[in-house]
Amino acid sequence: MLKTIRCTVNGKARELSFDVRASLLEVLRAEGLTSSKQGCGVGECGACTVLVDNIPVDSCIFLAVWADGKTIRTAEGEAKGNRLSRVQQAYVDAGAVQCGFCTPGLVMSSTAFIEKHKGQPVTREEIRRGHAGNLCRCTGYDAIIAAAKYLCLSPQAGRPMPPSSKLSKISRVFQQTCPVHDSHVQGLSVLGGIIRNHSTTGERPWPRQKAYWNGFSS
Repeated sequence: MLKTIRCTVNGKARELSFDVRASLLEVLRAEGLTSSKQGCGVGECGACTVLVDNIPVDSCIFLAVWADGKTIRTAEGEAKGNRLSRVQQAYVDAGAVQCGFCTPGLVMSSTAFIEKHKGQPVTREEIRRGHAGNLCRCTGYDAIIAAAKYLCLSPQAGRPMPPSSKLSKISRVFQQTCPVHDSHVQGLSVLGGIIRNHSTTGERPWPRQKAYWNGFSS
């Protein structure tokens, strides 16, 4: 049975039709928004994280029909033209990207966390909790935590995270080899150029209350 909903996706009003059984992840990817990845498929890894009314959700287990009338944000919508969002740029500056598969979901979790704590001092433990629903198989957590902590304390636009000399080199390599306009994942190619080679295959609809079994608890 087909279902049609009206919602806002990355700032644009949309009318979407799909099988009533489809997940939000399936619908978004069918619409060409492929930054959200199919990872575990059971709401554990966070690779599919998007924001629904500014709350992070696992879109692989969030039915698309639940998005009727809601505002959806994906990683594609965070960049403005060829200009990355402050969160995306901080990931680059901090060297918080490795293989890139989990990066879009982590960026969206970080975006929600930073918008909630903007201008506030945050502890490492609070950042861990805010990202507990996202797994990074490459274990790049320290750089992600550093980027989130800096952005919470420096909310003003135009103040980039000062990278170390090593991370500056990493940033330049990403920017030279993965221009933003050169990827079907617009706005994410700088963060994860390798992402295009992968298979296409806060809080959730309920609060994120997960045991700390991932790298953020180490």
